[in-house]
Amino acid sequence: MKKIIIVVLSIVFILSASTVGAYLYSASNVTYSNSKLSATNVQQAIEEIYNKSCPSKAICQWKKDWAHVAIGDYVVMTPNPGTLDSQNRYPTDTSKTGYSSVQYIYPKELKLWRVIKKNSDGTVDMVSEYVSSTNVYFSGTTGYANFVGYLNTLADQYKNPTYTKSTRHMGYYPSNPQTSTITDTSYFDETSTKAGTEWTSSTTSTLKQKPSNEALGGGDTLYAYDTEAVQNSLGTLKAKKCNDNTCSKQGTETSYWLASRIYGYNSPTYFNFIGRYVNTGGAIDNYYYLRRYNSRWYSSSNRYAIRPIVTLKSGLTPNDAPGTKDNPFVLS
Repeated sequence: MKKIIIVVLSIVFILSASTVGAYLYSASNVTYSNSKLSATNVQQAIEEIYNKSCPSKAICQWKKDWAHVAIGDYVVMTPNPGTLDSQNRYPTDTSKTGYSSVQYIYPKELKLWRVIKKNSDGTVDMVSEYVSSTNVYFSGTTGYANFVGYLNTLADQYKNPTYTKSTRHMGYYPSNPQTSTITDTSYFDETSTKAGTEWTSSTTSTLKQKPSNEALGGGDTLYAYDTEAVQNSLGTLKAKKCNDNTCSKQGTETSYWLASRIYGYNSPTYFNFIGRYVNTGGAIDNYYYLRRYNSRWYSSSNRYAIRPIVTLKSGLTPNDAPGTKDNPFVLS
């Protein structure tokens, strides 16, 4: 910890480590370079320093530097992708979503992020605290074929080149990536029903797997790398939706997409191709299909929110902060 803020009767005092005192210790004993302390062990020294620097009736808050940012800490970072229109919107591409109409996302609304991983190269992974105010539709063969790749395209609109090294949509696993765009759509377009006879079981339930038929639409469970990281860091997969395009207000928990497909097998004449999502209760779900064969082919349109993940560059130097929601690190 670098600094302590002491607030007494609305007056703020900033004490540096040198003001409080420096300490030298070994594994076997403790030696203090500050003779004013009466402590005889490390715990007593910590308590004595705290009592001296944070007296009764004061409100004390510890700040830390970016090198000590912790999992779960809050960070403010406003996306600035350079691709938005005059209303700070980004239009969806119907040739990728398969949906009949253009929708708009508002990347700059998602400004509050949570740290989910500190990487060995000094970069930091963060997930958006909230999800997009817009639900994005995917539909039919086109939507399923482009599902993972286009979610990543949308997630890339939440970058800020000054701070971000890379982006991805939650659920995508860059180290062994899912197929972004399926080019051979013969297993889920209307050219055949071979999926029902060749793929006689659903996508494996074993986590962090990419089956051999994944590139043809057979699904994956690689989403678990991100969902486990978020669950372990934040304690939940639930996320609230922005109620407006500046996220000045938030609503209730909202379902959002995961960048992961699933194939569901019932019988040779009944099987489904689905985009995964997290439901309002924070559970990973796959109920609604994009393509289904049930004695004949069906297409469906489904819409959920966007939840991006960004990787920050190493070497950033935001001002010291507690990293709480009320006092986050700020990249500006």
